Amino acid sequence: YIGDAMMALFNVPINLENHAEVAVKTALEIIEKLKEINQSFAKDNLPHISVGIGINTGEVIVGNLGTKSRFDYTAVGDAVNLASRLEEANKFFGTTILISEFTYKQLRKKEELDLRFIGKIKVKGKKVPVGVYEVICDKKLGKEEIALFENALDFFRSSKLKEAYKIFEMLSKDFNDPVSKYYLKKLKANEKSIDLDAGFEKEPNLF
Repeated sequence: YIGDAMMALFNVPINLENHAEVAVKTALEIIEKLKEINQSFAKDNLPHISVGIGINTGEVIVGNLGTKSRFDYTAVGDAVNLASRLEEANKFFGTTILISEFTYKQLRKKEELDLRFIGKIKVKGKKVPVGVYEVICDKKLGKEEIALFENALDFFRSSKLKEAYKIFEMLSKDFNDPVSKYYLKKLKANEKSIDLDAGFEKEPNLF
């Protein structure tokens, strides 16, 4: 437990060959269980709960770390920090589960998941932008819509802004797609690229 967040570790302390798949499927199971919890809460007039999940794969320092006053089995390192940044980025893109390009490369059965590339972002403390993928869990977008979105993203990144705008607008209106809405907002503001000091207390840098 970290404040109002939880961190889960995979592939430690025991080797797990398909740790990337297990991490993503665990995230999907969390979202499914959360739907049940929210349905129960609604019956009792309790607030709706939303979560954001960030997943990254990389080398970290793992073990019993801390001091006499606070001591725990945990992980530290840049890979942990990136996972945390991805979790924060969900609130800007309107997504629920984001994974890094490093986790994406480790997935052996990508065809079993609904994934889409949503761009490269530069996070605080990193000089090189990182590719980010959304794990789609609401099933609003099918394979055809995902392909259309990725075409629009290619247009956006190659400065073919009119072509990108047209597709993002359609996906926003017809499918209520939050990521398309995010890019549409940038286009309306005439912002081809975003150059902010992302925390992510501010928006992530797009590349």
